[in-house]
Amino acid sequence: MPQNNLGRVAFKFKGDYSPGTTYTKYDVVFDGESSYVSLVDANTGNLLTDATKWEYLAKGNALLSEQNALDIAQTRADLNIFNYMYPSVQSAKRITTDLGIVKSRSNFNDLTNKFVDLLDSTKFIYCPQLAVKLRTSGITNYITKLYDIGSAMVDATQATALSQPFLTGDIAPNEKYAVKNPNGSSTYLTHTTISFLNTDRWTVSTMLTDFCHAIDTSGCYAGNGGVNSNIYLRSGGANRVKFLSNAAVEYLFNINNSMVGKNSMITLVANGLGGLSLYINGKLFQSISSTDTSAVFSQFINGATVGVSLFAGLISYHAVRNIALLPTQIDEEYQYIRSLYPEIRSVKNGTQEWSVVNAELTCTPQGNMMQEVKVNADWANSTTIYNNVYAATAGTSEQKEYAACKAAAMWSYYNNDPALGSIYGKLYNWYAVKLLQMDIDYYNAANPTATWGWRVPTSADFTILQAYLGGESVAGGKVKKEGFNYWSSPNTGSDNSAMLTLLGGGVRRTSDGVFIELNYTTELYCSNKYGVNFAYNASHMLISDKSSLLRGGRYLRLVKV
Repeated sequence: MPQNNLGRVAFKFKGDYSPGTTYTKYDVVFDGESSYVSLVDANTGNLLTDATKWEYLAKGNALLSEQNALDIAQTRADLNIFNYMYPSVQSAKRITTDLGIVKSRSNFNDLTNKFVDLLDSTKFIYCPQLAVKLRTSGITNYITKLYDIGSAMVDATQATALSQPFLTGDIAPNEKYAVKNPNGSSTYLTHTTISFLNTDRWTVSTMLTDFCHAIDTSGCYAGNGGVNSNIYLRSGGANRVKFLSNAAVEYLFNINNSMVGKNSMITLVANGLGGLSLYINGKLFQSISSTDTSAVFSQFINGATVGVSLFAGLISYHAVRNIALLPTQIDEEYQYIRSLYPEIRSVKNGTQEWSVVNAELTCTPQGNMMQEVKVNADWANSTTIYNNVYAATAGTSEQKEYAACKAAAMWSYYNNDPALGSIYGKLYNWYAVKLLQMDIDYYNAANPTATWGWRVPTSADFTILQAYLGGESVAGGKVKKEGFNYWSSPNTGSDNSAMLTLLGGGVRRTSDGVFIELNYTTELYCSNKYGVNFAYNASHMLISDKSSLLRGGRYLRLVKV
């Protein structure tokens, strides 16, 4: 019988189909006037009913010679090879047919093609910037489906509106989509169960931003909705990454809080022999040998029992594979995902680099938690708390200030609403802002060769920005988001030409802790007791002393060191 080699594929014609005969992969048979190819070895499946084992090739036999059938097979094989080499073509078609969004076709192609050799070992890949389906309510977006951009089509879904995660991003010009679970929110997605035995090798790679949580000791971002088989980020200062196997064997990795508030790639690799390795941003951090790495994954974001061990933060990329990636593969994956998602989303203006979204962290690089406080009177009382602790603390003025800031630090969402928090971020009192900067300084002093990299701006930083943008009277318009979705009309002077994308998130009033002026104003804190005001009906960037107003709630931007 003739044989035609198509690169890695060799078709062999076996004549007329004979039920009960065992065929090997790429055997081609005739049945009536059609030809079919076997997709598997040891194939005894029914030609007409078992589509997983046989694929229709072409109309052939009496009407086509074997050589013609081979020519048709050549064309189909070429198409299959094209789909193998460029899987994004079919994946993107599947998503758009389902009314999903492919935000960046070029990134979609790059990602799937870059890791094409890993697709056969990939259980799923989720990346909201590349493939997502959403539900919109006003200016808020919710995720109903995260598409698997690999070949397995293991999509993650959530049909219940109250449990749908927020989709953040695409407000600032260079801001990409990410899944967001604000502090205090209980949202999650489910997918087809992926199971690994203790002897199986597996890899879970996740690009995330951890906000920390002031209540839960652990935040689970991947698991199965039960007590065991979960991957956690812990709020403590040490052992922050935790894996609990399906057999309840615990693995604790002693990493500090350096990645809090910043996009970081966490990669866990099981070797099938009880060993588990943690890679942070593409580099091996720690390997632990124990007894069991079995895992069952069926939920994403809030992987443990719903409402318990809530993960608070952003997830930009999540992939599960049934192999142990090599160090070179782990670094290659990290480098590409990092090219899509920087450590902190930012933009340069002159000599300065500023974050383009409001800060969200509730934990400092030293592990100190900032408490979410909802009651108005408690906010109004925060200066009293600070003064009392300051007076009661022995030591230097710095030690007294540090203790007082830890006691008085507070944050909240506008109206205590996580949905608003998914857009505008967190409001802080100044004591939280000062605590953050003090702990950044302490962290940097302890890690002089690997500093935290960002800091709270001073009033001098805003003065430099103000001058670069043309002065006090016009600088505000150049950093405000244009239009009327996030600012009330007339949104004077707004063009966002500096791309800082400030939103009218309102404030928490100093005198009584009441929320006011949503879409009418926004204010940012400085580390030296100053604030910066922006208004809907003016284009100013107004810098002023807030020494007597430190208990008020304002937002925070970071500047790169």
